[in-house]
Amino acid sequence: MRLTKKRLLPGSLRAPRLRDHLSARRWSSRKNGLNGTAPGGVAQEGIAPDGHTQDGTVQDGIAQQFQQAWQAAGRQDGGPELLPVRLAQACVAVLPVSGAGISLFYDDFRVPLGASDDAANCAERLQFTTGEGPCLQAVRRGDTVLAGPEQILDRWPEYGQELFARTPYDAVISLPLKITAQAAGALDLYLTEAPMLSRLSLADATAVQAQISTAFQLCQETTGAEQNPSGVSEPAWLHGPSAQHRTHVWIAMGMVTSRYELGAADALALLRAHAYGSGNTLDQLAEELISGEQDLAQLQP
Repeated sequence: MRLTKKRLLPGSLRAPRLRDHLSARRWSSRKNGLNGTAPGGVAQEGIAPDGHTQDGTVQDGIAQQFQQAWQAAGRQDGGPELLPVRLAQACVAVLPVSGAGISLFYDDFRVPLGASDDAANCAERLQFTTGEGPCLQAVRRGDTVLAGPEQILDRWPEYGQELFARTPYDAVISLPLKITAQAAGALDLYLTEAPMLSRLSLADATAVQAQISTAFQLCQETTGAEQNPSGVSEPAWLHGPSAQHRTHVWIAMGMVTSRYELGAADALALLRAHAYGSGNTLDQLAEELISGEQDLAQLQP
């Protein structure tokens, strides 16, 4: 089954927006000494992925600040299910970034765990809807990915068009996360100005990355697991609002699979094509199908 995706807006309306965007914020990765991807998660000489320097010291300052930030938020917001939200907000508090999001991956299916704000939530939904973006690349390759506007449009054109049209972000840094021994994830750091990429210390980012992995592991050890409606035990942070909201897409996939006798991958591809072509996110489309606002017959492949 071959699927095609329609543009959200006519090309004549979109092109000036992108040309203006790039001419106003022209940015060169060579000028800033960045090549877009940091092999092995390392992009600064002498810094290892766990935040250790060559002499064995650790980036204690930023790690301590980050730990204090998310633990202080926990005293106000409570609940282990909101841990990912607190961690994302702590990223914005201690790093020079404008937004942050944390996601879990099951193969190519992405589950949002928490974001710092609505704009970061939107950026995550756009990656999931288009099925492309820096976060997916970071997880697949196990490397830190850095991308300004030119790199984003070149590598992930559909995602880039939507990101620039719907959010204030100009650049993204995605770092792979080890959330549990069995589960991989990613941390997305969003910036409103691409030159900020050169001002963000990747040593600090990797120190925060390590702290987030540790926080998830400690949470699972101390709070245990909760049962979902099917009786399967899951970590408490999978019961947060963002993760629960994404289950609507699973339900919609089941509806499409049953109606058109498709496999899961083809059902997801069909939903993505229809969502992108109609100007919706995949999550919005799933809600409309479940509520009956959108007729399933309109998705016929």
